[in-house]
Amino acid sequence: MNYNEEQLRAIRHHEGFCLVVAGPGSGKTAVITERAATLIEQRGVEASRLLTLTFSKAAALEMLERFTKRTASAYPAAVFGTFHSVFYRILMDSAGEKALKILGALERGRLMEQVMKSLGLYPSAESVASLLRGVSNRKNCGRKGQGVSGALPYAERFEEIFERYEDLRRELELMDYDDIAPDCLRLFRERPEVLQRWRERFCFLQVDEYQDIGPVQEELLHLLAAKHRNLFAVGDDDQSIYGFRGADPKVMQRFLSLYPDAERIQLPVNYRSDEEIIEAADKVIRRNRTRLPKARMRSALSAQCRDRQVFCAKDYRDTEEELKDLCNLIKENAVKTTEGPDFSGIAVIVRTHACAAKAAEILAARGILFDMKEDVKTLYEEPVAKDILAYLRFAHEGGKRADFLRMMNKPLRYFSRNCVTREVVEQEDLLRHYRNSPQMQERVRTFFSEIRLLSVMRPKTAIGYLRRAVGYERYLREENDRAGLLYALGVLDRMEEDAEKLRTDQYFVRVRERLSFAEHYRGEHSKAAARSRGVKLMTMHASKGLEFDHVFLPMCNAGIVPHMQAAGEEALEEECRMLYVAMTRARKSLQVSFARQSARGALLPSPFLWYNE
Repeated sequence: MNYNEEQLRAIRHHEGFCLVVAGPGSGKTAVITERAATLIEQRGVEASRLLTLTFSKAAALEMLERFTKRTASAYPAAVFGTFHSVFYRILMDSAGEKALKILGALERGRLMEQVMKSLGLYPSAESVASLLRGVSNRKNCGRKGQGVSGALPYAERFEEIFERYEDLRRELELMDYDDIAPDCLRLFRERPEVLQRWRERFCFLQVDEYQDIGPVQEELLHLLAAKHRNLFAVGDDDQSIYGFRGADPKVMQRFLSLYPDAERIQLPVNYRSDEEIIEAADKVIRRNRTRLPKARMRSALSAQCRDRQVFCAKDYRDTEEELKDLCNLIKENAVKTTEGPDFSGIAVIVRTHACAAKAAEILAARGILFDMKEDVKTLYEEPVAKDILAYLRFAHEGGKRADFLRMMNKPLRYFSRNCVTREVVEQEDLLRHYRNSPQMQERVRTFFSEIRLLSVMRPKTAIGYLRRAVGYERYLREENDRAGLLYALGVLDRMEEDAEKLRTDQYFVRVRERLSFAEHYRGEHSKAAARSRGVKLMTMHASKGLEFDHVFLPMCNAGIVPHMQAAGEEALEEECRMLYVAMTRARKSLQVSFARQSARGALLPSPFLWYNE
């Protein structure tokens, strides 16, 4: 490979601290692996004393494969791994403990449910998920009270919940992924001889995606590098998008303050994107003020597509027109093959899971294969949608027991499961069950009065009535943190939009069609075809580190980009970085778009789109 001057300077860096500011498409992975080979082959560093860290398993494997190929498998002792895998190994090996089982998502949920029940709290799916996010934030931030939102359900009891969760986890000899770094940091502080042993083992540290490290990981690296002072950090503060797990773009500025003698190198050449795409993305990111000063990225590529539009920021009359045109453009950019159109070089990148689900439904309805690795549910598979549909079915389809059990305490009415014993739930049965409680009998009458009103309403009106008059939104506010609440409200907004102008029978047909599409596209045959030939559909967070020939960024409206929950300049800058990351995934063409109107009213474009210094 022919390296440019800046890349060679980074590759040849030997000892001391070094910060490499590597913009999108600048070849940072090649630089890291080539430097590793250079340290061993030309500088005489023992392979076993070189540690290279990154965040994802895929990135670690890619670096290891490149290094192995570059060195003809001559140095298997060099370590390439994720923060989690390496520090787990250190923790288990150095602490002399038996291996602790890592909790999976389902196990964490069951543990939190057990904790809440032990404290006399009601563990709904929403409150469990919110509290687990709070636990993760606390552990990633590393300090009591930090990273914990007052918007959490049971926020006033969070400290008690957290401590009970930790006591139970330790009692069962279980570990969260979020425990690995804090436990390793505690080990180093409490047992200096262990820290010294690992300092001697890893004399040369390389860190990929340095902008994504949190406070605990930053301190771990500082401790490990303190003796030999060989820390080679590669990252880009403009691509720091994981604030929810403690990442802070200012970590790169702190690196230069913490190590004032550090060499600083910028990799300003982009080998991925056309110049127009780089220029458009640069206009967006220049909005931010909390960033390292740097030269503008420049493209190494000659003009690729002068017979077509490389970058386009496009506005549409309404969301329906925007998504219809998106499908048409995807089909135009597909590669024609004997097996049918190949969409694999095309990506649709959106800000939220809700937007991804909406795009998935449209693509499925148009018969366009798509591959969506994230667990994004279609609209009517969302728990919130299932609750609302249970109400509507109960009102229109004969009061079935299964529907009643789903929504009877949303909002809380204190109905018990044993109050219904037959497959059809009737008012007289509940009144008879609660005959000794006038208060509960009044709740029964109010509930069935609400159901009778629902039975004569059109779906859109009924959804609004459930949200506001019946109290379903109040229930959501009590059970969710801010992030969970906004997501749930977004699902309700989409349901109202989807129900616009439909009668009840038409709405139920639409729901069945959407669920049928979801089932079809999850079939094994469809999944295999989607993986090889489908459009890549993902959120902006998931797009990090990837690249595609053609990228579409639809639904870039205010309230989505930036997200409505982004409060304060720090949060807005991270939202801007997310758009920048998504834009810089494109190789040959990029379209950013927004709509002027939706079924719920007028829309505004993202304020980031038209920023120009």
